[in-house]
Amino acid sequence: MYELHIAVGDFLRNSAFPGAEILLDQACGGPGQIRLYGDDVQGEARCMTYADAAILFAGEVKVIIEMDYSNVRPNAICGKLLSTAISAYYKSGPQRVPFSDSMLFVQVIQHATGDSQTHKFQQCRYLESEINRLLKAARSRIACYSIHYGKPADFTADGSHGESLRTELSSFLGIV
Repeated sequence: MYELHIAVGDFLRNSAFPGAEILLDQACGGPGQIRLYGDDVQGEARCMTYADAAILFAGEVKVIIEMDYSNVRPNAICGKLLSTAISAYYKSGPQRVPFSDSMLFVQVIQHATGDSQTHKFQQCRYLESEINRLLKAARSRIACYSIHYGKPADFTADGSHGESLRTELSSFLGIV
């Protein structure tokens, strides 16, 4: 059921990002939930969303990665981005890690064929373009939004999207 999550989780776990800590939720093969919290709310109401994966770098959350399936509507995709944008930190037990002022949000969308001619792929590219346009106009801690689209096998170390994802992450983290 979570083929995409497992593929991306394995890819992240096996990729070399010196100085980075990779967090994975249970669906991605990690130990538990990755809870993201807002500052101006009290108690458990402070939890804004859960991430599938995150990358901590230099004491901050620098990257959030979400996995979805091609039948997901744009409002669900945008909702994950917005709930992350209004979050301020990751917390696990007593550990509280602040969000960076410049973050990358990666949305990995599974498609059975990975065909770039489908209407869903075109819709995703439009969303990516418009979201980045809005992020530039707003004062958001999310500096860049990226969509990767394909089959689980594409997101392995030797898959067609694995190298593209690794390059994007390394470049954003400044560890090229």
